[in-house]
Amino acid sequence: MFAVGRCACAAAAGQRRFTMRTRTPLPDDTVALRQMLVAVGISLPLGFLATVAALLWLRHWAEPGPFWSWGLAGWLAHCLELGVLGALGLGAAVFAVLSRIQCRLGYHRCPFCNRVKKRFGELCSCPRVQGFLREAEEEAKRRPNPARRSGPRDPKAGRSPAGR
Repeated sequence: MFAVGRCACAAAAGQRRFTMRTRTPLPDDTVALRQMLVAVGISLPLGFLATVAALLWLRHWAEPGPFWSWGLAGWLAHCLELGVLGALGLGAAVFAVLSRIQCRLGYHRCPFCNRVKKRFGELCSCPRVQGFLREAEEEAKRRPNPARRSGPRDPKAGRSPAGR
């Protein structure tokens, strides 16, 4: 077996044999990502089920009668499409609300200067981030845009071998 902690003679003397290290706290961005994944992961199926149930209830309320019929099978297929849209809508709403809460609590920070970001996709105003932006703009100016070519183009260059 593997030896963990102190030796057996120390345990006989009344000391603790197995010691556990204390856990280091997780970084705030890791906590924020896990909260977001759990919240959206729960809201997607809930939104889907709630939308489909509401549409089925509305159909039954609008046309009272026997609940099951073969017309319901086709109508249920259409409800599934709307259920996906309802799930995506609820997921987006949960994402937006939780993102605002996390930004107010200071979970999203700049990786370079550790300042709190005010919004989720906002770039920091620290010198390193601004330097990266300047370098990216200069690189974009240096590279030619392939959509704006000058001069004659070869009409056969873009064809596949099957089209020749």
